[in-house]
Amino acid sequence: MKKLTEKTCIYLAKLAMLGGLLLLSACSLGSGGKAAGGSLLPSPPGAESARQDRVHRLSESYEIEDLRRIPQRLDWLAAAAADRLVLSDPCRDRLLDEFQRRFFAPWEAGANGFDPEETRQFMVQQGRATWYGANKRVISPEEMQEIMSNCDIQGFPSRNDTAIAVAPGHLRGLPTRQPFFESAGDFPFDMLSFPHVKLNEPLRVLHTSRDGGWLFVQTGYTTGWLERRDVALVDQAFIECWKLAPHLVVVRDNEPVPDGRGVGVFPAKIGTVLPLSRDGGDDWQVRVASAGEGGRAESRTAVIPRAAAAPFPLAFNAENIARVGDQLLGEPYGWGEAYGLRDCSALLRDFFLPFGIWLPRTSADQVASVPDRIDLARLKPAEKEETILDREFPSCRCFTSRVTSCCMSGVMRKGGLWCSTTPGRSA
Repeated sequence: MKKLTEKTCIYLAKLAMLGGLLLLSACSLGSGGKAAGGSLLPSPPGAESARQDRVHRLSESYEIEDLRRIPQRLDWLAAAAADRLVLSDPCRDRLLDEFQRRFFAPWEAGANGFDPEETRQFMVQQGRATWYGANKRVISPEEMQEIMSNCDIQGFPSRNDTAIAVAPGHLRGLPTRQPFFESAGDFPFDMLSFPHVKLNEPLRVLHTSRDGGWLFVQTGYTTGWLERRDVALVDQAFIECWKLAPHLVVVRDNEPVPDGRGVGVFPAKIGTVLPLSRDGGDDWQVRVASAGEGGRAESRTAVIPRAAAAPFPLAFNAENIARVGDQLLGEPYGWGEAYGLRDCSALLRDFFLPFGIWLPRTSADQVASVPDRIDLARLKPAEKEETILDREFPSCRCFTSRVTSCCMSGVMRKGGLWCSTTPGRSA
């Protein structure tokens, strides 16, 4: 093979893991829904032909053959890959450097790449569109006007402050909890549902809503509106202390993390990064940020079980792949991470976070991050398989257990994520 540049090494390492760990290539909702272009609801009596009715009944109970014949676990596949999972030290270091640079980017001056005019125009367009609410009725002009007024677009952006998430939160396209659907029957595809923000995630505050209840923030991967109660400001001393500390990463999904005040707990998803305060032997003492006087962050100590977290980053090996990935298999699909669930790109991103590997937030951006891509869209299935094997993509060389099989893929269905060799569509 030709000698790889540093940049190519990073992205080929990502590509190897994307293809091999069953988690990228397809995302659908089984018989219908947004990703599959159909409807999850049965047709009204008499509205469909007998053939269509039979297809619907079949789709509700049909099981993909691969789901029956392939063990729905990652351990057996990762174990078969063995030494081919190992990343070289230089590649490992470059991946970790990239992660840290992007993760902490909101705390770095001039590193945001934020376009105020583009964001303003997006919000204006959202305000002009016709939307349906949770009651399946068109959102009234009066309500839209109230929401748009709360954006205070004329003064946008009005701030530039470093901050931190003091609770898991959910970014929104506009400062409202109200879901926005494109049609009356478009549930659950809330078009204002932006990514989930993890506990202790670095942020930059760029604007405040007119009523003061929402902040427009920037994360390391996107922007959006976050409820003010979930955010606290940080100064340079806090930032330096937080960055220089050794870190743990949550490896048990939705692990309850105490707030440090003795009041409540937060469910921390896999990939949540926590500064380590002390190794307690049977447990970990970690730092959690909480809002103090004047809305400024205070560092508090919390104790979590030893099995719930591990030193960051995890070694990329068969044991840890199964440790993290098996928890994600079969998880229900959640559009825009609604209801604390994951969509395709969020699942993939959360899988790689514990290993210190940074991926963009959306599927399109994840695919675009890989250079020298080959378009397989116009090829027949057999041609796709031949092309993949012929080009010796790292994903196949690392994870194909026999020459005649194609790269494994993850299929996100109505019931969750499953292991499959069946090619699918990305979403």
